[in-house]
Amino acid sequence: MRAKFAAICLLSCCITGGAAPALADAISPNIDNSEKVYSSEKPNSAFFGSGIAGRLSEASQLRFQGENYSSEGQHERAIQCLKKAVELDPGDPTGHFLLAQALTKKLKTQDNPDQKLLLETYNEWSLIDKHDADHTHQFEARKNIRFLKLLNKAMYEKEHPEEAGKKRRSLFASTRSVLKKLKPKKDDEFDFTL
Repeated sequence: MRAKFAAICLLSCCITGGAAPALADAISPNIDNSEKVYSSEKPNSAFFGSGIAGRLSEASQLRFQGENYSSEGQHERAIQCLKKAVELDPGDPTGHFLLAQALTKKLKTQDNPDQKLLLETYNEWSLIDKHDADHTHQFEARKNIRFLKLLNKAMYEKEHPEEAGKKRRSLFASTRSVLKKLKPKKDDEFDFTL
């Protein structure tokens, strides 16, 4: 009985490479947006090989490169690298997280944010929020989703100032009417004289 248990333990160590998988990688293989095409660039099979291991190695190298470009402020190059990395390995939450960070940094550097970029950034953060098991990534995703919603609202109000003014006026009008209803009438005044 002990021999079978030892054989099973040894076999499982050989299969996993002796290391336990990281929490987010073990739980989050559901990050698969297979209908979305992130990059049309072909894998570099001449250097990395044509198999799945080659694609995963190239994706890892591209994630590292994209993170470096992003930290240097080269957001376009970072996004290009990270999109290709996500295309090669769509199940890795780190690629999606780094891509969302790079998109957010690019969005924050623009004077007039692009609506298409805003939507793409929102979709990446939403994907992380829904599927990633790493709580720190989910927290950052929710924080950025709130920021993006506020930015979208500000952009809408800038483009449609008359509608934004109507909303504010209607809010104040409804607040005033509620306050009027709460005020006591002259007949309801209390007389405390003894």
